[in-house]
Amino acid sequence: MQQLLQDAKWLIGSGTLTLISLLWPVAASAQEQILLILSNSNANYSQIADTIERQHQSVEFTRKQITELKSLPQARLAGFERIIAIGSSATELAIKAAKPGTQILSTFIPSQNFKRLSKDYKLLIDTNQLTVSATYLDQTLQRQLLLAKLIQPELKTLGFIIGEDSQPYLDQLMELAPRQNLAIKYARLKDDDSPIQRIQPIINSTELFLVLPDRTTFNPITAKWLLYLSYQNQVPLIAFSQNYVKAGAVAACITSPTDAGRQTADQLRNLLNDQPVTTGYSSYFSVITNPRTARKLNLSIPTPERLQQQIQEAEK
Repeated sequence: MQQLLQDAKWLIGSGTLTLISLLWPVAASAQEQILLILSNSNANYSQIADTIERQHQSVEFTRKQITELKSLPQARLAGFERIIAIGSSATELAIKAAKPGTQILSTFIPSQNFKRLSKDYKLLIDTNQLTVSATYLDQTLQRQLLLAKLIQPELKTLGFIIGEDSQPYLDQLMELAPRQNLAIKYARLKDDDSPIQRIQPIINSTELFLVLPDRTTFNPITAKWLLYLSYQNQVPLIAFSQNYVKAGAVAACITSPTDAGRQTADQLRNLLNDQPVTTGYSSYFSVITNPRTARKLNLSIPTPERLQQQIQEAEK
């Protein structure tokens, strides 16, 4: 009898272990499945994805580029209830092809692009009950103005060009500039306008020129004239991208790939914990400068690290 009892205990224990071993793969496979869509093979997009994955190691990610999804995208996205779309093209594909009820986090997307996509696909988003939020690529105008004042503490006049894409920034600048004791001067630039005729009077009458995200100011011809007139008139440019600073702008406040990855990882953490997920600018940012340009313009500016610290202190 004692042997029978021992055998029974062994069988129960063995059965329990067997049951646990059978259930374990199910539990493991039940972890969160999230699709990462990259707009292309650009290293910046990969860096964002790497940052997100490092901060969510318990989440199972599937990483795909748009080129891998363009054939039957609805079928390829059907297995995912949560999607992170990196860049404008990836965001548009996600909105068009995601199954109803999908939660989409868009990141590293210009604010105007996201607003345009939200407007163009509003009916589809509403019909499919998609939840779409974004972390913008561009940084806040407030931070750009703080940067301008740190570079030129005695700055009184700020110039800029308004194009079709940057029209929404005008009201913000008219509200924010007076808070920094700045007078603004601007001109409107259309695609068929002569850039130099619009830009030169503004640069001639201001102490610093702010380059806004707009296809009219980011095309090679306009960028060339802006940089040339900046040097000629000794008026520094504050830009919105690393490429512009490399080309000759004196500084920019940007959302780096690491900044975007950290912000998106925070947003994903909120999403997974059923916390509110908002659309807006990244709370993480980086300052970049062009010391060579600064010397040409006879400017003595702090290091990027110091400028970033000063902006953060001003925002507290």
